[in-house]
Amino acid sequence: MEDILFNKNFTCVAVSKTKPIEDIEKIYNLGHKDFGENKVQELELKHSNLPKDINWHMICHLQTNKVKKVVPLVSLIHSVDSLKLLKTINKESKKINKITDCLIQINISNEDSKYGFSEDQINFLNKNSLNEYQNVRIRGLMGMASFSSDKNKVEKEFHFLKGIFNELKKELTDFDIILSPAMGGVIVGYELGKLLGKRTIFSERVDGEFKLRRDFNIEKGNKVLIVEDVITTGKSSLECSKLVSSNGAEIIGYACIIDRSNGQSNIKDKIISQVQLNIPTYKKEDLPKELQSINPVKPGSRNL
Repeated sequence: MEDILFNKNFTCVAVSKTKPIEDIEKIYNLGHKDFGENKVQELELKHSNLPKDINWHMICHLQTNKVKKVVPLVSLIHSVDSLKLLKTINKESKKINKITDCLIQINISNEDSKYGFSEDQINFLNKNSLNEYQNVRIRGLMGMASFSSDKNKVEKEFHFLKGIFNELKKELTDFDIILSPAMGGVIVGYELGKLLGKRTIFSERVDGEFKLRRDFNIEKGNKVLIVEDVITTGKSSLECSKLVSSNGAEIIGYACIIDRSNGQSNIKDKIISQVQLNIPTYKKEDLPKELQSINPVKPGSRNL
């Protein structure tokens, strides 16, 4: 059991719906932290009575009128089965300044009794359309195969889902170069480029301005993803974007490990991040009384 729970190649979600809190505690005490629920009221009860480092998953059809209660509690919504639901998740996430991870549900069995998008309904999954959903992060696809003993039928349906995933992955990673500002973004950019099979370069500050050196180049028409380790004000990424534009190339997006901008960066496009830290910032004259004894520091990686 422990080999399954702690396998780092996938996340095992223990379906805890209808199970008492005591049973969940036993699994949690083994070190497992991912649990799946399908009823909002039960999720609320367990969330309030169990450790706060548990990752809760919503694993059933979710009604739009329940989204407001679910979004603050979960780490992943598995069953986004309509554009209306996606828009509602985005709206409620924006209200609490959260980026909510989601899976898009595909009806791979073509059964009327199952929820999900059909193959011809998922054309909204492209970079331009997804930019409308600034507070949603699509993590992948979900599908439920037919309840059948026909192994070939079930395998065919999951192969169909994998085919859709591969096509979407190809479309959504349609770019040529990863550009990172030195020095913070170099390792992150290199590792991401290695994972995606993309050429990775970095810019360096020379006489106060980002430039390309070491035979790095960006050609006219290239599609470029700008990657950093941490984004606070977004200044370094925006300076990189000027470098991209000056070479006649196209910026397709911004990504980082940690977004600690609290929604206040100068980057107007969507920032894709692994972690979002919502740390409040204040002007010096607006510091709360309890913080006035602390010397304020301007946000950013440099003392500007």
